[in-house]
Amino acid sequence: MQTTFKLFISFLLCFGLFLVSGCGRQGTSTHPPELVGKWEQETQMWGLPKNMELLKDGTVIASGGGLPGNTWKAEGGRFYFMGSRGGMALDYKISGLTLTFTHDDGGRVVYRATP
Repeated sequence: MQTTFKLFISFLLCFGLFLVSGCGRQGTSTHPPELVGKWEQETQMWGLPKNMELLKDGTVIASGGGLPGNTWKAEGGRFYFMGSRGGMALDYKISGLTLTFTHDDGGRVVYRATP
C-alpha cells in the first residue's frame, strides 16, 4: 500500500514539474512582436520580396519579388521562411526600425519598418 502511495506521489510531483516547465514557455513565441508588421527592403537580395508584412499568426504577405515560403518563425537568432515549395533560413538582427537578414554565404539584406 505504501509503495503504491509513493508511486502516486512521485507521479504527481513529476506531472506538476511538467506543467510548471510548460507554463514557463508560454510567453516565448516564435513570432516575436518586434518582427510583426510591415517591412520595406532597403538593400536588394535575390529571393526576398521588396515589401512584406509579417503577421503575428506566422503568415507572410509579400509583394515586389519572390518569397521563399508563406509562413515565418524566428528562434535562436534565426529567421525561417517556410512553405510547401521549400523555405529559407537566415540570421537576423533587429535594431530599432531596421531588420537585417544575413544569409549563410554572408549576403545581407536590410529592411526598414513602414507604417
